[in-house]
Amino acid sequence: MVLKTDYSGLTEVISPDNVQEMAELLTLKETKWLVGKLGEFASITRHNLYLDVMNKNTRGYALSDSYDLVQTVSVFLCEHFGEYLDDYYYSTKKGKEITLKFHCYHLVNKALCKKHSRSKSNQSLETLSRATQPKAEINIFEDTTDYTAVDNIVSQLNLSELFTTILNCCMSGMSFPEISRIVNRCTSTVWSDLNAIKRGT
Repeated sequence: MVLKTDYSGLTEVISPDNVQEMAELLTLKETKWLVGKLGEFASITRHNLYLDVMNKNTRGYALSDSYDLVQTVSVFLCEHFGEYLDDYYYSTKKGKEITLKFHCYHLVNKALCKKHSRSKSNQSLETLSRATQPKAEINIFEDTTDYTAVDNIVSQLNLSELFTTILNCCMSGMSFPEISRIVNRCTSTVWSDLNAIKRGT
């Protein structure tokens, strides 16, 4: 079965009735573009996503991790019911106007590039040579990293409890939707808060 992608729905007003379909179409479009950038990794992700969209309503079908990208876009779009994808969202430091649609592409791009980066750094123990395998007497789960310098810098920022929580979550690698649920703020507000932290305000 071939998925018929009708992109005309992307011109409609964002609503509870079409938000999931919009998120799926936007994610499919962006992952297709990312195949040229990330190669096989993006291609596999898009293939799994395609199967998810086709079979999501099939009884017993389990969605793949690729559908998380759709959920990320959906959460963002749910904050903009009544608006259009081509509506203004924010301006970059260089004055470029960013629309809701472009920000959705950015969310997919960022999430997939992050997954790709992690997949490159992860290595199966089975592929390690004998010389590089961890020794039994070493506690590989012990975290010996010294975060004193980082803690000092953060303390000098004099952040509020809210900003400190957001920063800690971000440094732990959590996504904006995950952080927004923890601090009980919308995703776009968390994104703005993090930019404020970066500016030192």
